[in-house]
Amino acid sequence: MEYVEKHITWKVDQTHPVTLMPIGDAQVGVEAADLSRLKNHMYWGFHTKHAMFLGMGDYVDMASPSNRRTLKAAGLYDTVTDALYAKAVEDIQTFLSVTEYTKGAWLGLLQGHHYMEMPNGLTSDMHLAEALRTQFLGDSALVRIVFDKHTDADGLPVKADIWCHHGRGGGASVAAPINYLEKIARGFDADIYLMGHQHKKIAAPIDEIYYSRSGRMLHHTKVLACTGSFLKGYLANSTSEGRAGGTYVEKGMMTPVSLGGIVIELGIVKEEYGDRLDLNVSL
Repeated sequence: MEYVEKHITWKVDQTHPVTLMPIGDAQVGVEAADLSRLKNHMYWGFHTKHAMFLGMGDYVDMASPSNRRTLKAAGLYDTVTDALYAKAVEDIQTFLSVTEYTKGAWLGLLQGHHYMEMPNGLTSDMHLAEALRTQFLGDSALVRIVFDKHTDADGLPVKADIWCHHGRGGGASVAAPINYLEKIARGFDADIYLMGHQHKKIAAPIDEIYYSRSGRMLHHTKVLACTGSFLKGYLANSTSEGRAGGTYVEKGMMTPVSLGGIVIELGIVKEEYGDRLDLNVSL
């Protein structure tokens, strides 16, 4: 599990919060990837909100875990593997063409399920992290944002801890990812719990009462959220293998999901005994 710490060195309040935008499940490289939506979402966040981004995995479509196992076992000719690597590089460059201007604005990039293992030993996710000048976070991470100009009831800097993972599982119900995260919240102490993978865009607040070190009974709100997707499940007049056919979503009779990403605003509220974190999520 990777650890990242980011310090905010200016004053923050509810009117001027820090904006966090988790980005994942774009699966660039297939027709169903909604590049226009991804581009507009990130452009708005970067130029309007000066957002920080957090990569949630599955940035490109090549290749799924089963695909990677098959490729390793197939013993393909070099010309075939070279063609596959060329396609992976093309997909990486397409994702970067949409996100290039955000270099240095990322807290890190998680590994997803869809990635290509390149000849140099790096994965496509690792190449993206390097190109975007950020840390590759592997399977899961704890990201801590520290507000240096604000102190809590114990005189310590206010912080926001983010537990994040690309995600796993599925579920037809809207609340399926929240059920996963509710279990995680019992094992990891954080303020924000994020996962992708299920392509749903949903968030739920949970409140917690606690005693501060100074003996005061206080509360804070935590957030559980699934971070959305930029992959269309259904396309009009789509083809598969040269004939009428749909994406894996259509083939699997899955329900459509609300596309796009979530936006989390981290503000600070001043109270009698000190400052506290204030979280708001937009879907």
